[in-house]
Amino acid sequence: MPLQSNALFLMAVYDTQVSARHKTIDGASASIRVTGRWARRESAQLNALPADSLFVDVGANVGWHSLVALSLGHRVIAFEALSANVQLINHSLCLNPGLAQRLTLKEVAVTDQAKCTITSSAEDGRHGILFCGNEQEVAMMSTVPQDPVHVWGGSQNGVEVKTARLDTLLQGEQQQIDVLRLDLWGHELSVVRSGRNLFEIERSHQGLRLPPAYVISEFAPRAMEQLGYTPVEYLEFFANRGYQISTANKRLDAIWTADSGSPKAHHVLKRSGFDTFIKDIWDGSVSLEMSLLN
Repeated sequence: MPLQSNALFLMAVYDTQVSARHKTIDGASASIRVTGRWARRESAQLNALPADSLFVDVGANVGWHSLVALSLGHRVIAFEALSANVQLINHSLCLNPGLAQRLTLKEVAVTDQAKCTITSSAEDGRHGILFCGNEQEVAMMSTVPQDPVHVWGGSQNGVEVKTARLDTLLQGEQQQIDVLRLDLWGHELSVVRSGRNLFEIERSHQGLRLPPAYVISEFAPRAMEQLGYTPVEYLEFFANRGYQISTANKRLDAIWTADSGSPKAHHVLKRSGFDTFIKDIWDGSVSLEMSLLN
């Protein structure tokens, strides 16, 4: 699969010079401003989808993946809890007339928790950290060796955000999701717990709806555990529902070529190796790819 995309669009991103002064550089914005690209492998996967696919983006951030899918003609349902990110996405839509017609965008934290807040930069509201329940913020702050205010880019009091379960948000959606993307800095398990029905075969008068065909997810075990989740439970959630879990991340040197960064092959994770895998990547974050097996 070529690591490029045929998607062409204009995009609004954060001013990285302002971010640098406040030591809160947004990696996606910096890369897009300099190279015009971000997440090459995931962009290529979206590029390879058949026409009129459905892409669901949970934790849309500044909207790169959603905009790639929209510009390729796919239908997109996107969820983002941070207001500053939603404003950027809406600005990008204004720059690309017509794309919004295929997009459903909701400002919401997708979770199985009842109450969540976002702690973000005091300057402009970017770089949000989601906490669900007081115990999560206390646990996370207690493990940060430096001043938490500096680490979170100058934090302010948490702002309560709207929450909803994934099953509720996608209720009535009959088309099978071709790609589900999850990127929530440790909260991915909470998202899939809130969408258990989505991962079951649903029968209705309109026919069958199958679980998502492909799931792309960030996986940061240490962050997950600090927020009170069990990392191995996340892997088991998919393994128990007929998904093959694999990774193609640069941190696993044996999987990547030195020149292009292209994966030589998927590294398929077996259930017996879950604990070892989590230990090996404990302090990092990798991208997982889950394929629904027939």
